[in-house]
Order: sequence, then structure tokens, then C-alpha cells
Amino acid sequence: MGDAVEPWVQHFSVTFGDDELRACHEFLSRRYTQRDDALTYWGLLFLAVFAIGLVTLGALELGLLEATALRPVLLTAYAASFVGAISYWYAVRRHTRAFYRNYARASRTWHYCFDDSGISYKNEVWQVHLLWRGVSSVEDVGWAVMLPAGEQGVFIPSRAFSDTPTRKMFIAASAARIKAAREASKN
Repeated sequence: MGDAVEPWVQHFSVTFGDDELRACHEFLSRRYTQRDDALTYWGLLFLAVFAIGLVTLGALELGLLEATALRPVLLTAYAASFVGAISYWYAVRRHTRAFYRNYARASRTWHYCFDDSGISYKNEVWQVHLLWRGVSSVEDVGWAVMLPAGEQGVFIPSRAFSDTPTRKMFIAASAARIKAAREASKN
């Protein structure tokens, strides 16, 4: 192992605001979903219109439906699918808002410790220790420093650093530990 990593300990205490929590959630959602869920929803809703029409036409052709009943059946089917789509949208929205409220209540102030073994962070509810080999990279996303680990990530808002050079030194030190952990796991 060519590059020796100096012993290192960094402590942060960060209180997240609602906007920062929402930005973290949206950033991770965009990063890991790899698609726009809103477009998928509207695309499926658009396809449902044609599917209902085709199924109704098939029922008419097979003689399961009389021509005089076609209009009421289509109106009923379209109304039911519309009500189902709106209900689904409201349920997802309610769930998302409840998630934000619960997460915000439990996520106000986090205490972080970065050392040679990994990242430890805790608040009043949770305590987590993440080894450096579990962190895939360190990224400066402007408003925060992100350390992605699987489908989660550790965010440190840029305001937690006294200035830009301090943030860049933190990023370099974290990258060195991630690299050292990868090299150690290969041996």
C-alpha cells in the first residue's frame, strides 16, 4: 500500500432544516430511481385510456356487450380509472408528506464523527456506524458534501464547513479513506 493515510478525526453537529431534508430526499430519489416517476405515472394513465377502450371493443366484438351499452360502460370504466388514479396520487402524496414529517421530527440535529474506521452519526432516535468500505465515493454537490453508501447517503451541508478550502480538505481526506478501504479489502 503506497499511500499512508494520516490518523484523522472530524466532528460535526448539524441541524437540518426542512428544505435541506427535502433536498437530500429528492437528490437521493433522482440518483437511485434513474427515471422520472411523474412521467411514468402519467404515461401509464395515458395507456390505461387505450387499454380500457381496447378491452371494451374486444367485449363488443365477442358479443359480451351490446352496442347500446357501449357508451355507459366506457363512461363508467373511464370514471372508475380516473377516480382510482386520483386516489392513488393522493395516497402517495399523503404518504410522502407523512414521511417528511416523521423524518423531520427525528432528523433535526445529527452528530457526526469521521475517523479512520468510518463514519458514525446519531441523533435522539438513531445511531449508525458506516465503515469506509461501505461508502462508494465522496461528492461535492454544491449545497452539501455527499457520501453515498448503497441506497442511502450521508449529507453534510456546506454551511457546516468554515470555508471552501476546509470543505475541499474534508473531501480529499474522505476520498483517501475510501480508497485505502478499497485497497485493504482487495488484500
